[in-house]
Amino acid sequence: MASYGANTQNAAAQAYATALGTGSLVIYAGTPPANAKAALGSNPVLATHTMTGFSVTGGVLTANAIVDVPIAASGTPTFVRVLVGGVAQYQENVGTGVTVSDPNYVENGTSKVTSFVITVPSE
Repeated sequence: MASYGANTQNAAAQAYATALGTGSLVIYAGTPPANAKAALGSNPVLATHTMTGFSVTGGVLTANAIVDVPIAASGTPTFVRVLVGGVAQYQENVGTGVTVSDPNYVENGTSKVTSFVITVPSE
């Protein structure tokens, strides 16, 4: 098993913050694909937020404030992807590293991301 020291963990976290910080956070419904590289099925897009960067402390990335946006379709938010240049670079389940204010999205309502945190493993 790989193990990282604090300097390596923090450097990796900063690299992730740089790579993901200006992407789009897209919220989907349906069964999540196996990973960010896997093709989406018929997963509807519920909302698309613009990322405004991350703060990094001790290997933990915390998203800067994410502006609320209108909900594009009704459904249950199940996973998110961060797209950079239209390409998925990160995927996470809602409720794990990403939380939203409402478990049931209704079209034309408001999508509110209440937290988005990524922890880079140290050991």
